[in-house]
Amino acid sequence: MYQALHKIVNTPGDSLEVVLLYGNKTVKDILLRDELEKAVKMSAGRIKVVHVLSDKTNIPIQGWDGEIGWVDEEKVKKYCFPPAEDVLTFVCGVPPLYDVMCGPRTEPEVKQGSVLANLGYTKMMISKM
Repeated sequence: MYQALHKIVNTPGDSLEVVLLYGNKTVKDILLRDELEKAVKMSAGRIKVVHVLSDKTNIPIQGWDGEIGWVDEEKVKKYCFPPAEDVLTFVCGVPPLYDVMCGPRTEPEVKQGSVLANLGYTKMMISKM
């Protein structure tokens, strides 16, 4: 996902807008955090990164302004672009994330009852990475 953001930020005239819901267990697990923050600054408001931490054992985390819990339907509705013909949602992560969000990575169809299906995203609006 970082490579895609890097390309968007460094392509003159690119007007794509991106929201990255980035789930990790702890703050220490966040890969490329500084680089992502730099991409956000360089994007002139076109890129937003929302960090989500699942490890609740150290909560509250002093200075933490991200989300706590899981990347779930509530967070997709809150932060992501709603389903539309010009929206493409990339899903990347561990197999349980695919199962909840859209169905197995190896299956092109969107699984009925998954988060993205429930929100109205279609197969054409989802890319399983």
